[in-house]
Amino acid sequence: MNLSARLSPVVALTAAVLMSCADSTGPTTTDQEIEPDILASLGQNPVTRSATGSGQYHTLSGLWRTFSFNGTSKADGTARGRFHFRIHDAQGEGSRIWGDITCLTIEGNQAWLAGYVTKAGNPNHVGRAHGFRVVDNGQGQNATPDQITVTWPGTSDPTFVQPDEYCENKPSQTLHTVESGNVQIHP
Repeated sequence: MNLSARLSPVVALTAAVLMSCADSTGPTTTDQEIEPDILASLGQNPVTRSATGSGQYHTLSGLWRTFSFNGTSKADGTARGRFHFRIHDAQGEGSRIWGDITCLTIEGNQAWLAGYVTKAGNPNHVGRAHGFRVVDNGQGQNATPDQITVTWPGTSDPTFVQPDEYCENKPSQTLHTVESGNVQIHP
């Protein structure tokens, strides 16, 4: 059974309950009392913007760095998503981090995403803030390559702050050319 078929009875029941509450003289149900997933199915807190991407590029020291991320922002300003970064060392193992995105700011063809590391090859990185900026330079063979910058957890980079501050301040760190892959921003 597909998701819309399963949600239809839930949406219909929720709408009926809301309509009956609005007609009664007793307490009414507010949006805050309804589960966020039901609100989203009713279109009351839809995704308003997103940034996604995956690919690889060379670091300044010549090592490959791979990345993948997806971040969304909803009408109420909340953001969510995931990220994964890996630096490939000479032995092929490298450093890895995974995390949750908690903020997203989009301005034109650029996005700033940040959150917290939830899993890492180095346990000292878990719980640390992590932020990165991406640039979507268009699609197709003739487009200028997309770009990305990454602050690795635990560095002394002055832009390494709390996620909300990172997204609000929109630092202009050095960008790297995505050599293989794609970034897409939907403002």
